[in-house]
Amino acid sequence: MDMHSVTGGQILAAQVRDFCADEAASSTVEMVVGMAGAIGLGLAVMDAVEKGVENLSTDISSFLSNYEIRTSFDDPPAEEEAR
Repeated sequence: MDMHSVTGGQILAAQVRDFCADEAASSTVEMVVGMAGAIGLGLAVMDAVEKGVENLSTDISSFLSNYEIRTSFDDPPAEEEAR
């Protein structure tokens, strides 16, 4: 075949045909699909637990903001002072 008579479309078609026949790229495609599935699953789990984590963090925040920290062992705890 004369190189001057080959068109760009024929070259592209030959490259696509060779790519499809080559099985070396199949593991790459499988890896991309697998990773997309794992990322999708991670996003779904995050969406499912988002509200529960938000509520729990709010509860922890309110508990810690009302928690009294003693600065020495000499000071009696607040509940003993109230007696």
